[in-house]
Amino acid sequence: MSISSNNQPSGASQPEVADAVLRLTGRVVVRFETLGGGRNSRVYRAVLNDGGSVAVKCYGFNPDDPRDRLGTEFGSLRFLWRHGVRQIPEPLAADPPARIGVYEYIPGPSALASGISADMLRSAIALLDGLRTLAGTHGLEWTGLASEACFSFAAVVEGIRRRLDRLREGHRGGPSASDMAAFLRAKVGPLLDDVVKRGASQLAAARIAPDDVLPVHRRTLSPSDFGFHNAIARMAGELVFVDFEYFGWDDPAKTVSDFLLHPAMALPDDLRRIVTKEAGAVFGSDPTYRVRLGAYYPLFGIKWCLILLNEFLPESLVRRRHAGVADGDLDDLRRTQLSKAEHMLCRVSHDYESLPDGPIQ
Repeated sequence: MSISSNNQPSGASQPEVADAVLRLTGRVVVRFETLGGGRNSRVYRAVLNDGGSVAVKCYGFNPDDPRDRLGTEFGSLRFLWRHGVRQIPEPLAADPPARIGVYEYIPGPSALASGISADMLRSAIALLDGLRTLAGTHGLEWTGLASEACFSFAAVVEGIRRRLDRLREGHRGGPSASDMAAFLRAKVGPLLDDVVKRGASQLAAARIAPDDVLPVHRRTLSPSDFGFHNAIARMAGELVFVDFEYFGWDDPAKTVSDFLLHPAMALPDDLRRIVTKEAGAVFGSDPTYRVRLGAYYPLFGIKWCLILLNEFLPESLVRRRHAGVADGDLDDLRRTQLSKAEHMLCRVSHDYESLPDGPIQ
């Protein structure tokens, strides 16, 4: 069989992926087109001999991160599809030993390509509302926790301090390293201390202790890495959300905070007002949701600052050098990420000072 493409799907050769598609769907692949992917997976459009197409996702394996990404994504999409959710691609077939999933191919550009509108935001909130409703469905025993799920104030703070310590202790020298260290020392650390103190006070006023664990009935199902960076605009204008590798149970205050703060979207104030209002209507039956959102929002903003600085960690250096990135280029990349982190912290600090109860109303 001849397949026209120079692309090599991650973790499997072209013939192996084509054989998997044939075995799973009974259809023959004539060529691959790259759709995207990252360190953990590669996504391709497989054009078939009958004129149709499917999306094929090849999941990598990292012994330091043994999460079952295929099982989580395919299982969650299959569950949602069976319950009538249509803002997702239909899951078609999976080959767990080969770590290959086959999904409906969704033609269209990234949802970010034409700018974010109020209707797009309401579409995203509608999906969160559907997930909240399905959280009460029977048969969810297979569902684990969303990636980095947190169910107490103390757990959120501990996770952030752990990230901060890794950056303080684990970064390697270089022209930009001292600037990053100074940023952590002079800006991030002091703001984090203030945010933790205020957040604990806000929760105490609502009779919530820092180590109180969020009850199961107040949790929601969450895609985790949720936003328009992971959405495709159909030709009819409908949005389809993709990338459910990190799906699972989470605190809705974390889900909404991450959506508001995600660097890929950089929502302006008027659109953040819509998100806060619409999400409040979805999750507002929980009397503690609003106070948790107010206490957690600046914390997750600081966490995003630290995520943006991951390029300073030793494992990033090893990965980049393995990929052939020169030290000078790596330092430029790190300076870019430091600038992004500084911008994020300014935004969080502004919101924290001017909006003491949390996200913009």
